[in-house]
Order: sequence, then C-alpha cells, then structure tokens
Amino acid sequence: MSHKTHVLVLGGTGFIGTALVKELLASQEYRVSVLVNKSAPYRTFEDCNLIPGQLETFDLSGLKHDPPELIFHLARIAGRSDSGRNKSAQRGKKANQRLLMQAQELFPSCKWLYVSGSLMYGNHGDETVFESTAHNPIAYAKEYSIAEQPFVQGLSEGRVMMVHPPWIVGRASWFKYFYLHQSELKNCIPKYGSGKEWMNLIHLKDCAGMIRHYAENAAFGNAYNLFGPEAITADAFLEKLSTRLSLPIKEFDLAELEPASAEALSSSIRLGTLYPEIKSSYSLKYSSVDNILEDVLLTENVHI
Repeated sequence: MSHKTHVLVLGGTGFIGTALVKELLASQEYRVSVLVNKSAPYRTFEDCNLIPGQLETFDLSGLKHDPPELIFHLARIAGRSDSGRNKSAQRGKKANQRLLMQAQELFPSCKWLYVSGSLMYGNHGDETVFESTAHNPIAYAKEYSIAEQPFVQGLSEGRVMMVHPPWIVGRASWFKYFYLHQSELKNCIPKYGSGKEWMNLIHLKDCAGMIRHYAENAAFGNAYNLFGPEAITADAFLEKLSTRLSLPIKEFDLAELEPASAEALSSSIRLGTLYPEIKSSYSLKYSSVDNILEDVLLTENVHI
C-alpha cells in the first residue's frame, strides 16, 4: 500500500473547507483528519478522521502518535458586527499563536497552509495587485487580519504558506445572497458601486483544487494569489448576469447593507501573481466567467 500523506484540516466543514476535503479525498493521496466544531455532513466526511473540538481549545498533542505532515487552516471564530469580529479575531490570534507553537514543539517538520483572502490588499483601483503589494485590509479583512498575524510572521520561517483567493463562486456563497437572492427580491440585478471596480472570480471547485495544487507544488515561506479567469469589471460581470437571468441592472443603495459588506462589494481588487509558472501549471475546471456562472446557476436551479 502506497504512503498517503496525513493532513489535518481546520475549518473543514465550512464553505471552502468542505470543498477542499472533497478534493483531497478524491485524489486518494491523503489521509484526512478534520477538526469538527458542530455538525458535519457525514456522508462527505465518512472517509475522514473526525476530531471533535474548537479552535480555541484544540490540543494538537492528541495527534502526536500520528502527526500530520501538513495542516490546512481555514477556520475563523465567528463574530457579528465590527466589534464582535474584532473580539473574535483577538481570540483567534491567541489560538493561532498557541497552535503554531504547539505544532513546532510536537512535530517540527509539519507545514501550514493558511487560507486568507484578497480583501487583505484593500482598494487599488485599476492597479494590479501582486503578492508583494502591501496589505491594507478593508471590510471583513480588517478584523480577519488580526487573527492572521501569527501566520504572516511565520512566513519567514519557511513552514507557512498563505493563499489569497478572490471572490469564490459556489453554493451558499456571497454570490447567492448578494446577487441571486437580491435579484429574486427586487426583480433586478443589483449594482453595488460604480461598476468600474475590478474583480476576480474563481469557482469553488477550482479554489479547492488550486489550494491542493499549491500545497503540492509551490514553495512554503511565500504568499500566493489564487484566481481563475483574468479580472473583469463589475459592469462586465453584471452584464453577463443580466443576460443570463433576463433581468435589468439597477443601482443598489449601499446604505441598506452592513458597512463591511458595502465596503467589500464596492471594492476594486485586480489580482496578478509573481509566480505565473505555478498558476499556469494548474488546469482550471472553469476557465471563464461564463463557465463559472453557467455551472453555479444550473446548480442553484436558476432559469437561464
């Protein structure tokens, strides 16, 4: 029997985490352990080692007899409102510091892949954002960046990799709530911002696939921007959606949204990468915005 790499997934029952677990299992190259806080879709996780627990109190010593070679970290402590997210982020920072130190002591050869996001870069207008671009977090990332600090600091040690995906399109995503749900309520496609903002999209399955691809092929000690098709403007995205749903585009009053949501939806972040050879060596399952929209709309049973 060939060796299978033992990996631990923190946040494996979440939006991206569930897709990543499916990706890892489908490859048949990994033994997957998943930290489970609450309920889990057990059919998806039936071939995993499920570990009940919470990020704040999880003790890695329970794995010392079967240490993971790689830990995927996609977990965040939930919080509502700016102040609630800030408190949760401070708790997350302490938990992450403790876990990094404990892993270094128990299994020093173990590496970490931390999943961040492109909102960490902040608004950049028409400028292309590379991995070397300074962070200026906006919206939800203002708080998330606090919890990520131990991993940003850990990059220099060579045992951490961070990835920054853009807008991820899939079931139960921002796309469903802010576009599909709103279009049903208002019988139009909502326009957030001026329409000149740049945005990158990636299908959820490609996001999971790229996370695995980078874990297997990219050097640790670096951060990487993950994205699918080239960036498009919000206006171009809305026109595609309007055509598919046969609905008009109308401006949405951002004052109706929570400030963090309004800031995220009106942001302009155009991703590029300093590592094109790594990106190009991954074959996208959904290589255009049209491919992404077609699949997700069909999955959501939306008439197109």
